[in-house]
Amino acid sequence: MRLLTMPLSLLLCGLLGGQPAASWVEQGERAYQKTQYPEAVQDFERAISQDPSNVRGLLDLGSAYVIQWVPGEPSLANRETSSKARANFQLVLKLDPANKHALSSLANLSYYQPVPNPPDEALRAKQLAEARDLYRRLAQIDGTDKEAFYMQGVIAWADVFPAVQRAREESDCDPTNLFRSPTTPNDRNC
Repeated sequence: MRLLTMPLSLLLCGLLGGQPAASWVEQGERAYQKTQYPEAVQDFERAISQDPSNVRGLLDLGSAYVIQWVPGEPSLANRETSSKARANFQLVLKLDPANKHALSSLANLSYYQPVPNPPDEALRAKQLAEARDLYRRLAQIDGTDKEAFYMQGVIAWADVFPAVQRAREESDCDPTNLFRSPTTPNDRNC
């Protein structure tokens, strides 16, 4: 029976584009290494069309989109690229919930999303909460991942910074006196 499945799989490969999914992934990785990202995306997409549960292909496809994404850039094309990367990393997490690369990539995508001008604090809070949750999951999976712990601290600061900034603006303190001791009763530190 095993001998029969081998020719059948080769026949199916021929019908589906001539190469097995693993070959498309390898070809995409070569294109990626040569910084031929659009070609790499096409190769990874071919691999995924043949094997939708190919974690390596999904990770590589997500990474190929991320490398073309510009953090903070608000253009529609950039947001679409980010969405495509996000979708692939989410598929990876459905197949492998502890995949560190997918978690880290999703956390970074959430943290570095553009903030509209004027800033939408509710949207930013949502983005930060999503990033924080992903970094926490990553830290639970890998207690040695320094970036996961560092970014949780950065996000904690980003959470409180708008309130600190508003308090400074509403007070009558002089921000140039942050570290100087008051010399008169009217001097105030911020």
